[in-house]
Formats: sequence, structure tokens, C-alpha cells
Amino acid sequence: MKIPRSTAKRLPLYYRCLAEMRERGVAVVSSQALSSKAGIEAAIIRKDLSCFGELGKRGVGYNVDFLYRAVARILKVEERREIVIVGGGKLGQAWVEYMARYGGNFHVAAVFDGCPAEVQAAPADVPVLPLEELSGFVRDRKIELAVLATRAEEARVLAAELVRAGIRGILNFAPVALDVPDGVQVIDCDFSGKLQSLACSLGGSNDRVALNGR
Repeated sequence: MKIPRSTAKRLPLYYRCLAEMRERGVAVVSSQALSSKAGIEAAIIRKDLSCFGELGKRGVGYNVDFLYRAVARILKVEERREIVIVGGGKLGQAWVEYMARYGGNFHVAAVFDGCPAEVQAAPADVPVLPLEELSGFVRDRKIELAVLATRAEEARVLAAELVRAGIRGILNFAPVALDVPDGVQVIDCDFSGKLQSLACSLGGSNDRVALNGR
């Protein structure tokens, strides 16, 4: 079953909200209550969850424990998933540290960099390897997910190499659009672009853009 991309983006949020409710002993939750917790419209939540069958009862709501377990199965949180990080600079190193603490079922199998000897922050159990070994490593380990934390001028070439090796999902931190074939998912994490969008959203309702010198 192919999950709509917009739904897939929201499922981890539902999972975190349900985990917190479960810990507090909440037995049943309505879509409206989950909406207040997640900050997503109740109608969208109902539509997302309906993709996976009858997970709740009209007029009653959702059994929190049942829904938590259902979403956990959909997200495969019990399944160990290996990823590779391409780019061992400060951002790549920060990602290794983050994954070691909060990665859950995701495990960094290796970091790849053009100058592996200069990468210092990787834990002892995470090898730092040269880019020349990237394709073979990904192919041999059947890894499907990669974090791309390189310079923009390198990103497209490395993304193409990752795809040829079998990568199906890329978390892209390079400030460049990647050209990937159908069936490969890319999530762009351009910090500068996100800040620009955030700053733009702070503008007042009376703001006007001057065009043609007016």
C-alpha cells in the first residue's frame, strides 16, 4: 500500500502524541482532542487514519493503546533501519550525535566523507569511510535511507550515486534541488529557506510589496 506523502509526514507526530497520552493513562481520544494536541485539523486526522482501515468508532473516538500500536506498526518502529550519512562536516557530525541519542530504531551504519581522517566526532561504532566506498557499502548492506549533508556542488552527483546503489529515501540538507527518478523520495531541509519562509510569515497583514517602483 502506498501511503500519501502528506499523510506519511504527519504520522510521526500522531505517534508522539499518542505515546504521551498512553503514558498519562488516557484510554480513548477523539479526533478533536488529538487535533488540539497535534495542531492538525480533525478532518485531516480522520482522513489520514482512514487510509489504514477502521481504527476508531464514530461517536466514540479512538482507543489510544490500539491506535498507538497501529501507528507504530505502520511506522515500523520495532524494525531496525540502517542509514548512511554522506558528508562528515559539522552538520553530518551533529546528525551522528543526534541519532545516537534520539534515533530510535534508526542506526547510522556509516559516515562517508571526501576526507574521512578529518571527521572526529563519530562514535567508535560508526565507521567513517571514503566516498569511493559509498556505493558498494550501500548495495551490500541493502540500505534504503540516506542523509545528504554535503556542499551544494557535490549533492546532485552524490544523490545520483546513492540512487544507483539502491537508496530510496534521501533527507537532503544541501541547498539545491535534487533530480531523482520516480520511486525515490526526497525531503529537503534547507535551513536558510526555512528561515526565509518563517521571516516572511511574520509580515503584517498590511504589508505590501512594491512593484514597478511603486
